[in-house]
Amino acid sequence: MNRTPNPGISIIVCCYNSEQRIVTTLEHLARQKMNLGVDWEVVLVDNRSADKTVDIASRKWTELGDPAPLSIVFEEQAGLSFARKKGIASSSFDLLILCDDDNWLDEQYAQILFDIFEADQEVGACGGLGTSVTSKSIDVPQWFLKFEHQYAVGSQNTGEGEVKRDWVFGAGMGIRRDALNHIENNGFVSLLKDRTGASLSSGGDVELCYALRLAGYKIWYSPRLKFKHEIPEARLTWAYITNLMTSKGQAIDGLQPYRNAISGSIQQKAPHWIQILMFRLLKHLIATLKHLVSLGESRQSRHLSRLSSKGNLQSILKLRSRIRANYEQVFRLSENLKSSRKGESCRPLLPLDRVTHKITKRVSVDDESV
Repeated sequence: MNRTPNPGISIIVCCYNSEQRIVTTLEHLARQKMNLGVDWEVVLVDNRSADKTVDIASRKWTELGDPAPLSIVFEEQAGLSFARKKGIASSSFDLLILCDDDNWLDEQYAQILFDIFEADQEVGACGGLGTSVTSKSIDVPQWFLKFEHQYAVGSQNTGEGEVKRDWVFGAGMGIRRDALNHIENNGFVSLLKDRTGASLSSGGDVELCYALRLAGYKIWYSPRLKFKHEIPEARLTWAYITNLMTSKGQAIDGLQPYRNAISGSIQQKAPHWIQILMFRLLKHLIATLKHLVSLGESRQSRHLSRLSSKGNLQSILKLRSRIRANYEQVFRLSENLKSSRKGESCRPLLPLDRVTHKITKRVSVDDESV
């Protein structure tokens, strides 16, 4: 992704069989109101679409008057993270917006984001306020409003400013390219991936924010950045959200090393997977007991929390041989980033199966919801 960018904004739109959604997405992008002198472009990433998404998008953008340069690139490896990486590598400008094929950005979105990054050079990533949109014929379930955050919808902070949780939704996220180059030059390699086809694997956007935060950048939120997130009927089922929560639970141990590194709670060596398993098993038992004794709406929350915990246990057992390596990978990244701030040269990351580096403080294995 490293390149010398030009001042301006690149909007990365990732598509997979999106012909039913891409028209509306492009119509909203065409309405962007940019100040004179602020260049922008749209990079459409076709992630192995099997329909007519690309043809429809190209024709529609022409019908809309070609309001900005549109480039269409292809990414053969299925998965949102791979598509975003391809789009970023193919883009031209120094500020990036991740716009999924079901995100409808407000007409002032790009300009406001540009102003935020210009006003504070320490902002590495920035998120906005998403509002759900569904078909008028769909009856939105009563539980949706309570769990809308799981769909990248709703406020992400108490007000404009740095987010306390150190991450923002990938939907509508703005990223400073220099910050992205900085963490990659110091060894950032994603441990997680976002959704692939029918899989709801997630966490790549959170991991990116954590890496930027580890490098000292601010993770920002602005309610002035407004976008709509189209939620199809298939995602408004209880079966879908339970599957989603299980998948999010599976990402916890890819994110926990970053939390430890950010908080400074690093031990002499990364924790053994059995140590983590026993701790998380205890939390799972507690979550299960709380679910069994809960009633009404709280029972739904407890059930989803239990599923997230279950997914985490499954992940620990499946990836047990890599957990220690994941910790060592993140801790070495942390050291490289600290060295870079002091003007020292960074040490290259070792292959994951050869890592022997040890760190000198204590690691907690506390847990948070993804």
